[in-house]
Amino acid sequence: MKFMKGLLVLLLCLSMSTPAWAADDTEEGSYSTQPIDFYYPEDIDGHWAAEALDDLISADIVKGYDQGEGTVQLKPNNAITRAEFVSLLVRALDLKPTGQSKTFIDVKKGQWFYNDVTTATSLGIVGGINANQFAPTAKIKRDEIAALMESVCCPQHKRRTERI
Repeated sequence: MKFMKGLLVLLLCLSMSTPAWAADDTEEGSYSTQPIDFYYPEDIDGHWAAEALDDLISADIVKGYDQGEGTVQLKPNNAITRAEFVSLLVRALDLKPTGQSKTFIDVKKGQWFYNDVTTATSLGIVGGINANQFAPTAKIKRDEIAALMESVCCPQHKRRTERI
């Protein structure tokens, strides 16, 4: 439990200050599916969070953006999207789907974030910006991060996440 709380604090701190560490299929490149020992993203060299990012890569929590020809970038100074943050939470906590997940018009099978978003909705961790949309490429807001973290860490105090 202590490790999980520490990991969640690390994710929260890093996500509020810089990052984009999961792929966003609207940006150049595509989601990296390479084994973690296949690449080292050079764009984290000298970054203030390089050591933590390297640990997250080694734990297979952070994937990066496939730039082709064996090159992957993390783009640690990009703002993080809703899909990226939800994916980080699902991977970091090794969450598995339970029950029925919500369907959204902007989250389709085959998109890199589909499984993570449907897992999070099946667990009641996240809902959407409305009944039909998740807004996966929208930049996540700090209040959304706080609500998601609370719903994961303190299910007994679970806030209403149907609009997050």
